Amino acid sequence: LSNVKVIKDDIMNLEKNIKKIPKLSLIYIDCDTYHTTKKILDTLKTKLTSRGLIVFDEAILGNGGEGKAAKDFLKKNKKNFTEITLKKNYQPDYILQKNN
Repeated sequence: LSNVKVIKDDIMNLEKNIKKIPKLSLIYIDCDTYHTTKKILDTLKTKLTSRGLIVFDEAILGNGGEGKAAKDFLKKNKKNFTEITLKKNYQPDYILQKNN
């Protein structure tokens, strides 16, 4: 875990810390709300490496905003991401993989 860096701040201050974030191969989202999930996706999508993953805790299982934000993001970025749906009733339940 030598490549793990913890930024102790509110997720809504992501832009303030964006320079501290190098390329990412994994983004794990467990926010449950549309606005916060959308902010994470919009801010970090350029930091994700080729074949990198965005993993959602409850995009399908939960009926909240996390899933709606994931689907809206995929609609706008269909050329750059492939969706992977995992087993029903398991967590995480949805993954977006960045294409080459």
